[in-house]
Amino acid sequence: MKKILAFTTIIIISLLCTLFIREKIKSKNNRELISVLATINSNDNTLRDLSISKLKEIADSGNSVAQYRYAEVLLKSNNINNAIKYLQLSSKAGELISTEL
Repeated sequence: MKKILAFTTIIIISLLCTLFIREKIKSKNNRELISVLATINSNDNTLRDLSISKLKEIADSGNSVAQYRYAEVLLKSNNINNAIKYLQLSSKAGELISTEL
């Protein structure tokens, strides 16, 4: 009985740690996304390119808002096939505005 209780406790602690870590990562990505979106329309080409590169990285990590915003960037540069891919990813992740497009 003690082994079962110990095993159950370990599983519960593991699940809680996983949820905590996932939320930390999500929070970090959102802070990075806010920073990227603030500079993505910069007149400085180097800064803009760096922001777009970082936005793609965040989008590829599964952030649905970043996927949608990266699709916007791709549409502006007439890269329609890749834009559709990111819109579909965003839509599947539940980003409603992507579904409308």
